[in-house]
Amino acid sequence: LPFRVVVFNLAGESAASNEATLTEPPPPPPEPLTAPTLTSVVRATGDDVTVAWEFAGATGFHRFEVQRRDLALIWVTLGTVMDATAREWTGAAAGTTEDMPFRVVVFNMAEQSAASNQVSLAPLPALVAPVLTTLYRVGAMGLHVDWTHAGVTDFARFELQQRQTDAITWTAFATITNPTTRSWEVDFVQY
Repeated sequence: LPFRVVVFNLAGESAASNEATLTEPPPPPPEPLTAPTLTSVVRATGDDVTVAWEFAGATGFHRFEVQRRDLALIWVTLGTVMDATAREWTGAAAGTTEDMPFRVVVFNMAEQSAASNQVSLAPLPALVAPVLTTLYRVGAMGLHVDWTHAGVTDFARFELQQRQTDAITWTAFATITNPTTRSWEVDFVQY
């Protein structure tokens, strides 16, 4: 059944409003988004970077976008994360320099967004050379090598190399991909 409002004056005259039927109250506006806090941007491997952030959560979460600002000052989306619990993204960011900051933008289902602080790619630590500590022959054609190394965060591999007779060229004869290996031995190697 409809409702209305009627006004009366002292003379007894009245005027009625329009009629309306009972409806549900409008939904409350969505809670404002809280921006994530970007904590680090580090080179993972090759052209890949790992971006890490903190985030308290959001009602109606839809996605995170990992963005990098290019040299023309335009924000470019490098990746999208649909998992509300994710706090890290690793992906390609070829050509990134320290002049190109990153940010993480959170979106809700209403496409409202909030951007994090900006963090630039951390420079790679200086590469420290390993120290060859032991080198000796094993049997007639074998070889044993020990070395020490402080380790690096962006480790790719160790190569054992031998200088050639031209005294200029080095040739790799073994590749070690385990970053904790500090010893290598083989029964036969051409040297």
